[in-house]
Amino acid sequence: MRLLAALLLGSLCAFALPRLAAGDPALLALLEAGQAADPAALSRLRAAFGLDGTLPAQYLRWLGAALSGDFGISWRGGGAVGPELARRLAVSLSLGAAALALAACLALPLARHAAARPGGLADRAIDAVALLSQSLPTFWIGAVLLWWLAVGMGWGGLIAGNVPQRALLPLFLLSFAAFGPLSAVARAAWRATADSPHFQAALARGEPMRRALARQGRRHALASIAAAIAAEGAFAVGGAAVLEALCGVPGIGAWAVEAARARDWPVLQAILFAAILWCATIQVAAGWARRRLDPREAVL
Repeated sequence: MRLLAALLLGSLCAFALPRLAAGDPALLALLEAGQAADPAALSRLRAAFGLDGTLPAQYLRWLGAALSGDFGISWRGGGAVGPELARRLAVSLSLGAAALALAACLALPLARHAAARPGGLADRAIDAVALLSQSLPTFWIGAVLLWWLAVGMGWGGLIAGNVPQRALLPLFLLSFAAFGPLSAVARAAWRATADSPHFQAALARGEPMRRALARQGRRHALASIAAAIAAEGAFAVGGAAVLEALCGVPGIGAWAVEAARARDWPVLQAILFAAILWCATIQVAAGWARRRLDPREAVL
């Protein structure tokens, strides 16, 4: 029920937020086409855009179509929004999921090493990366790296190459941003295991420290990583959208910027609705993973 209520509230936000922007899309379309903005033409265009009727009627009409996969026609380009959304969303989700997976694969072993040696190099490296990733905007880091690598080093493929080449820098930056929080929670989980009586008993039996830590703390660390991924999942898509616009990756980022400038409400509504569905899906998946990895989660 909570998931259904969240999706309903999210659909209301997706419908309402584009309408908070200043300007009349029908009037803007007429002015861009060089036509006279007389009341009859505005009325016809608003009806064509689905802006006639009360707001509740517009919302119910849009929600019913969206639940069937029909997000309408782009006011700017004239094409169907649904197929274009699916194509671009696949790029953004693949980029965000790959960045989270890469960050998790790097965070788990490094966090275990840091927990085994508090104050060591790995421990200090996690603190430094976490501080940098949370204090410096990824867009700013991306702009600096893009200028240095593409202009200074001559790696023009980051801008003018194919899609995988242009996605390399966003992938690195998103992994860098997610690595700090993921490694911090994993390190805390490993340290909790190291402080447990079971771990101390294993050491007393002569079991090597790293083996005992890996054997007893793996499930707890994975459950903690799953919880952190649920929190970082929304940023992975939102951050990917910003970096896509910077690096020219054909995801939802540049598309959302173009749609916002043109007051293309069907595109904006579809992007917001898809982002809300992604956040809800990753929350459900992370909750399922935590319950499977740590039975205590099922009781809470």
